[in-house]
Amino acid sequence: GASGTYDAVPLPGPLVDTYGGGDSFAAGLTFALGAGYAVPEALRLAATCGAWCVAGRGPYQGQLTAADIH
Repeated sequence: GASGTYDAVPLPGPLVDTYGGGDSFAAGLTFALGAGYAVPEALRLAATCGAWCVAGRGPYQGQLTAADIH
């Protein structure tokens, strides 16, 4: 298979709370792959979802929605 590296997605603000960051990454990846994104773009979206989540407090503040990414 293919191999390589990916640059980290910058946080949209200071790190506040890591609760839910991994779940947000997984949700973003699932959404992107289901929507037909190529793997590199799907990973970038997933990392963006995780980054936005950890910049908020708790599992919901800072969550991106489908409307935010289109």
